[in-house]
Amino acid sequence: MTKFNDGKISNDGQRRSPENQIRQSQLITPFGTGALTQINNQSVMICDSEFWQPTSNEDPIVDIRLQSSLRAAGFIAPPTDITKEFITGVSFPQWYFGPKNRELRTLSQWRADLRNDADLKRFDVKPFHFELSKSNKRYREELIPVRLVCACRDGHIQDFPWMEWAHSKEKNDFPRGTHHLKLKDNPLSGTIGDLVIECSCTAKRNLQGVFDDSFGATLSRIGVKCHGRYGWRKNEHPKQCRRQPVALMRNANNLYFSDIVGSVNIPMEDTALQEQLTQNSSYQALLKQVLKSATLNEMKATLSQRYAPFLETLVDEIENSPTPEKLINVFSSVWQAAHAEGEQSQMDYRRDEYLVLTGAKEYARNTNRFDMTLQPREHFGDTKLGSAFQNITLLNQLEVISVLKGYSRIRPIESDMMLEQEQIERASAEVDGRADEAPVNEVSLRRTDNRFVALKNSGEGIFIELNSQLLRPWRNSLDGSKIFANIVRKLSIQVPENRKPLIDPTYYMLHTLSHILLRELSFASGYSSSALKERLYFSSGQADKSDMAGILIYTSSADSEGTLGGLVRQGIPDNFFKTLASALEKARWCSYDPTCIDSSGQGRDSLNIAACHACALVAETSCEIGNVFLDRGILVGTLDEPDLGFFSPYINE
Repeated sequence: MTKFNDGKISNDGQRRSPENQIRQSQLITPFGTGALTQINNQSVMICDSEFWQPTSNEDPIVDIRLQSSLRAAGFIAPPTDITKEFITGVSFPQWYFGPKNRELRTLSQWRADLRNDADLKRFDVKPFHFELSKSNKRYREELIPVRLVCACRDGHIQDFPWMEWAHSKEKNDFPRGTHHLKLKDNPLSGTIGDLVIECSCTAKRNLQGVFDDSFGATLSRIGVKCHGRYGWRKNEHPKQCRRQPVALMRNANNLYFSDIVGSVNIPMEDTALQEQLTQNSSYQALLKQVLKSATLNEMKATLSQRYAPFLETLVDEIENSPTPEKLINVFSSVWQAAHAEGEQSQMDYRRDEYLVLTGAKEYARNTNRFDMTLQPREHFGDTKLGSAFQNITLLNQLEVISVLKGYSRIRPIESDMMLEQEQIERASAEVDGRADEAPVNEVSLRRTDNRFVALKNSGEGIFIELNSQLLRPWRNSLDGSKIFANIVRKLSIQVPENRKPLIDPTYYMLHTLSHILLRELSFASGYSSSALKERLYFSSGQADKSDMAGILIYTSSADSEGTLGGLVRQGIPDNFFKTLASALEKARWCSYDPTCIDSSGQGRDSLNIAACHACALVAETSCEIGNVFLDRGILVGTLDEPDLGFFSPYINE
């Protein structure tokens, strides 16, 4: 659990309100930087990780591949009880109302009514004001934070313009003088329009229409613009923002969408030296200098000539005393990753993992974060299903890294769930001349030291590799079939370019196989269905690279000891093929058949075929691509084409 400093830090950093417990993992999601949470009846925004005090990190997070992919200098873990750090938060929204007198004021205005030091301290813990009872005795009544806030598509956030909204129907200029607001509730329709903002000058307006498209026009008319503030940044300087704020409920799901990047942290032999160097201060100082080089050759020349004495120092400081040439190779790899053009595709990033999991590439065995046992086909026994697989790999120990890369408001940026809608809105905005309004921009949470907040979990898993010698002829046998046509037809649907390679019969088969195994393993392994996750390895037709066809099903926990081994035991060939046979038998029938199996498209944007909640869909936390690209027919055949499923020869005998 992590201690929480509730309240904005003052300039001297000494203002500390009472502590609140929050789990370390919650600082990745759902309470990452910029998110709102409830503390002592206050609505609090989690502030920048730059506020965290530096501590000696005895268990650093090191993932060289992920670090290179994100072009980051490293990762920092959220504080724990061991580090005795505070997490800083700022009260937001600033407007609170009294539930009895219905007065609406900012926190500073409510606080100004108090004179006693004890009351002021108590107010900072839990905002309140004094009311009179029927016997004319004063008592403390807690204040309630308002439910409405404003945010824009660039991730800025600000208070709802309560004062301006109350006077927005006035034809004349904003009246001068002192104004006092009240938030009244007229329970007539049960909608937000029942809430009315009344001013002491008699102006008033209800909240009808704050969620309508016309809200932006009203704000423009009354002179309310985006303030250009994120609210959580350390030493923030507001920037001019052209975006129009929109009204959101402070507890709404679309107020904060975190962008979390995950990685299975396999210790590679070719990055073992770089991992050692990562924790070396001399290496870090030298790296900052050489990264300034314009070309790779210039960087190498600078190292071997100008910084040769520093290289010799590094050789003495590092275990096993690597040669200067090996050190230069490490610097070269880091320089190339930092200056690479374009982004690495998801499946290209996973290729090294796939090679290790299939036994084609060695990994560093002198670590305690990864351990696997390869079960080749010779260990499968005489089961018929065994011929469909090349390997089963038991991951007795694995490490999963989760990085909080950024966040967005109003809509998740680059989300598999919303990419199509984003493309439509961007195109529409360009046609209408509103190119600055439609796109949602992600707010990067990269620190000034070029690190990201991350968390590592330990766990276990099962990896299966399908038999490529059977996949190719099966894939060719689908040409001209209805099953093939239903899948290829999905290419006409507006999907992101990076998702189009997944509209392939082999991927549909892999993904559906993963889902039916997830559903079955939740009964056999002792883990809930939401605790199990999938990671797919797929590529096809790349001239310079071999095809990938594998599935990793894993679970992980923040506990340093990892998980209990129930999942790995189900990966032992005898157990696995029993689980698979049961899963395939259940996949043959769905309670919604024949409607489900005869479907040509269902689910989001009709990207699924024969797949519904009764037969193939899993928890959203388990699926890595939003429960799409699924089809039972590609696994077990359909009513019209029962022999074309990949596993049809094994279940139709």
